[in-house]
Amino acid sequence: MNFIDPLIPVQQESSDDLEESHPILADPIADPIIPVQGEDSDVASEESHPLSRKRKVADTDLDHSQTDTSSTVKKPKSIVSISNLATEWNMSPDQVKQILDEANRAQLLKNIAQADESLIQNKLQAKGSFEAQMQKFLEFQSKAQSSQPPPSSSKPKTDSVLDRIDRKIFEDVFNRRMCGDKIIKVKASKPQNEKMLTLLITRQGPQHSYTEVVKRDELIRYGYSEWMELLDLASKQTSAHSSELTCALHLLIKKVQRLDLVPKERPQHQGQRSSVPRSRRTKFHVDGEDVLVLDFGAGVINNSLPLGVDPVQHQFITAPEHGMFYLDKNRRMCFQRTTEIPKAPATHLVGLRQMCMSHQDLCGEFHIFIAMELLNRRQELLDSPY
Repeated sequence: MNFIDPLIPVQQESSDDLEESHPILADPIADPIIPVQGEDSDVASEESHPLSRKRKVADTDLDHSQTDTSSTVKKPKSIVSISNLATEWNMSPDQVKQILDEANRAQLLKNIAQADESLIQNKLQAKGSFEAQMQKFLEFQSKAQSSQPPPSSSKPKTDSVLDRIDRKIFEDVFNRRMCGDKIIKVKASKPQNEKMLTLLITRQGPQHSYTEVVKRDELIRYGYSEWMELLDLASKQTSAHSSELTCALHLLIKKVQRLDLVPKERPQHQGQRSSVPRSRRTKFHVDGEDVLVLDFGAGVINNSLPLGVDPVQHQFITAPEHGMFYLDKNRRMCFQRTTEIPKAPATHLVGLRQMCMSHQDLCGEFHIFIAMELLNRRQELLDSPY
């Protein structure tokens, strides 16, 4: 019985040709893998078992390959390469290793340079993209600004809480009045130990005038026309309390004007202004002590100047005479002698004492003599209108 190898295609040939090309087929029981029984595969004849010879060769090659692999693992390739290169180049292994180290160092520097160049290129690309994005943003911003409407010239109204409260308080300030009677007089005063102004407002009634007393913070209940009447009267007065009242009225008027509750004052044109210049009252500074002291040559005391001394205002001297120089209200130089102090009126001494307290560097201790005399005239000072 002949067995057909499935790996060999069937051809239209004779059995003799098949036996010549495949000798193993001549033996019907010969196994191509297992050696012949009774014989060793290593000792089998190559003529009778050609496939066994091929297997032996293959096993030998496999053993050699395993031996080469084990030798490669045990001996590093680099050392083998260095020894081979040393043999090929006719150099010592150290020289070959030095050459290889220099080559590796050069390659490393080259790699670093390439990495730096690529990093610089990336930075330049990022910078270019950032500049492009910034340019796009600026263009978008300019387009957005051009599309916005121009700001309105009118001042927008404030919407704060305090303004809303003020609008509610002064809602009808332009038309309201506390009283229909006209204000004809106002007097501002500040009682002792009080910080708020007290106003005495006099109105012209149908038959006679009458006065009402109000505090400064009560002015918010008055109307705009009453504020203007009070402002016109207070601006003509010169006292400090009147100035405080004027400032308070100005603040109220500016507040309602800012809230657009009353018409704002418009500047007059040149043709509307009067050609007659306004009269200005010149204010002269007059010291209170100058009014109180006696004039030169009044005759009550001897206030003539001592001889041989240059007079200096408020100067206290002890020789040739004991006393102090002063100026009267007519700007004439006088001299108050210490011996004449008991003869001088109390008002004159009060004026001199005020001078001494204001110019202590010149008057020295002269105010002590005046104070001792005034102490003896307590009752006279209490009766004095000053």
